[in-house]
Amino acid sequence: MTEDRPPPRRLPVVLWLLPLLGIALPIGAVFYDMLSDRGIPSFRRPSQAENRTKPPGNVGEAGTAVRRATDFIPKPTAWSALLAKAPQEDPARGRVLVTQGSGAVPPACATCHGAKSVAPQPFPALEGLPAEYIVKQLLDYRSGARQSSVMQPVARELSDSDITAVARYYATQARPATAALPTDGAAASLHWSGDNGRALPACADCHGASGRGGGPVLPPLTGQPKGMVAAQLNAFRSGARANDDDGVMRAFARRLTAAEIEGLDNFYAAASAPQGGVSKPAQ
Repeated sequence: MTEDRPPPRRLPVVLWLLPLLGIALPIGAVFYDMLSDRGIPSFRRPSQAENRTKPPGNVGEAGTAVRRATDFIPKPTAWSALLAKAPQEDPARGRVLVTQGSGAVPPACATCHGAKSVAPQPFPALEGLPAEYIVKQLLDYRSGARQSSVMQPVARELSDSDITAVARYYATQARPATAALPTDGAAASLHWSGDNGRALPACADCHGASGRGGGPVLPPLTGQPKGMVAAQLNAFRSGARANDDDGVMRAFARRLTAAEIEGLDNFYAAASAPQGGVSKPAQ
C-alpha cells in the first residue's frame, strides 16, 4: 500500500518572471539612453504654455520649418504666373517693341530675328512660337538660368510687361511654312521612333509628328534656320544650356553622337519652306 503524498508545491508565476525582469530592465535602460542621445522626440501633448512660447510663422522647434498642407500643392511656374497676371495690352505695343524697339537700350527684336518669318542665321525664327515658351526663355535669360552673351543683357532691360507684350505679339504671327518630314534615314528614325536601346525617346513624342511643337514649352524644330537645332543640341550636350525641365534635353543630347546631331539638324532644316512662306501660328 502506497503512502499518499501531497502534490509538489508550484512556485507562483511572478517568481518565475523575476529573473526575466532583472535582465529586461537593464537592457531597456540602455536603449532609453541611446534613443535620448539621438534626439528621438517623445510623443506627448505640449502644454498650453509651450504652445504660447513657440515662435510665430512657419517655424517650429529648433528653427525647423513646419510642413503645411499647401506645401504639397504644385506652385505655378514663373512664366505661367507672369502671363496669368499680365493684363491684355494693345497688340500695337508688342509690334512696336518687335519692329522698332522701345527707344531705350534693348534693340528691336527684328534686328536679329528678322521680320516676316525670315530669321538670318544663327538667330531663331520667333513668329508663331507659343507665348509661354518665349516668356520662359526671356525670364531664364534675365535670371541667368539660360546663358547668352547677346540675350542676357537684352532680357535684363525688359520689364515684365515688355516680355509679355513681345511674347503675345509673336504668338499671334504666322509661323514659317514647312514641308512634310521624310520617313527614311537615320535622322528620320530618331524623329519617329527614337532608340530604346540608348534610352532615346522619339523627338516626335514631345515636339510633334510634324516637328512643329508639342505644347507651350515644347518648341517647334522645323521652320528654323539651318544650324539652329544643332546649336541647341550641342549646348544641351555640353551643359552650356541647362534650362530644360529636369535635365531631359541634356540627357537626350548626351546620348547622341556628333553625326546624329548634324543629321537631325539637316533633317529639320530640309523641311523648312522657301523664305517668305508662312503658315498658321503654333498652337
